[in-house]
Amino acid sequence: MKITIARLKRQRCGASSEKIDREIEQLELALEGLEMAGAAADPTPAADDAGSNATATEQLLPPRRRGKPRIAADAPREVITLDPGERCPDCGGVLRLVGEDRGGSGNLHSGISGLSA
Repeated sequence: MKITIARLKRQRCGASSEKIDREIEQLELALEGLEMAGAAADPTPAADDAGSNATATEQLLPPRRRGKPRIAADAPREVITLDPGERCPDCGGVLRLVGEDRGGSGNLHSGISGLSA
């Protein structure tokens, strides 16, 4: 039941979040009632029980990944240089190379493109 509550707490976003909040409250009340009934029947302290259940819950849930994965420094890089030619075919203006290689940015494809001046 604690695992279900933890899963529902992570799903609180979205259109049905109010329904999930109500379901979480109901499950927490039911869990509290079960824990109280279990505590009355079992003389062992509840603090030890809660610690072991939290650990079990953490072990069952996969770790959350945050952000983009890092690209290894030794990953192969491909530099693409596009030759814009000498003049713009539309206006006849002089074309030049723009851009630079961003060494540590993690881009696999760093390119240089041509634009009209």
